[in-house]
Amino acid sequence: TVLARDMVLRGVNGLMALLLVMVGSSASMLHFHARPHLFTLLFLTVGSFLIARDRERQSWRIWLLVPLMAVWVNMHSGFPALLAVLGMLVVGCALNRDWDKTKRYGAVLAVCAAATLVNPNGIALHQHIAKFLNSSWAMANINEYQSPVFRGEDMYYYMGLLFLALIACGRHFVRREWTECMWILFFAAGSLTSARHIPLFIVMTLPLIGLALTEAWTQFAAGKPRSSMAGVLRDISDKTTGNLQQISI
Repeated sequence: TVLARDMVLRGVNGLMALLLVMVGSSASMLHFHARPHLFTLLFLTVGSFLIARDRERQSWRIWLLVPLMAVWVNMHSGFPALLAVLGMLVVGCALNRDWDKTKRYGAVLAVCAAATLVNPNGIALHQHIAKFLNSSWAMANINEYQSPVFRGEDMYYYMGLLFLALIACGRHFVRREWTECMWILFFAAGSLTSARHIPLFIVMTLPLIGLALTEAWTQFAAGKPRSSMAGVLRDISDKTTGNLQQISI
């Protein structure tokens, strides 16, 4: 629900957003287990939502990422994902020479990083995570840390979204939107290296895929009569978009 709402607020067609969320959920099913990593999927989605709203219009709400990070670090070890997202945002703003935003998001990144120390083990937690991720035994013997195997239906959904994300990356590259390019390439590489990162890839790239598909759909449906199939779908999409925009979170 949060992801669909985020997509619509960014400008994604409502019907497109629902379809993509369903496909993305199917692609992420390999990791839908009753384990703490579900908090990482939720918190990354909420974090991405807050960042998107602040990029549209700056407000104090971006600082909600700090308490979010303090809770996250005590729930699951996936919290570095948000630090990576913020880090790439800072770099992207710097590449575009938007120094005000570079300073703003650099400050948010620094405070969020400090918030990760609010845990019973302090910096030792970070050292433990780094040691575990550098364990050759764990990487070789734990299935979810290995590269995805494209055999099941969920992996075919993921493959399709991966191709669409790379196409969307080209769109952002042409527009010199470096942050979006880095997000896509970073999380795509992570998902190809370790299957457990596929849901993170879905969360971060689905809105960007939705924007690219919405733009293509708008160009295709423009000028089509209401009685045509494209016209009917356009009307349904407009109504769905309006309904989703009214949902409060």
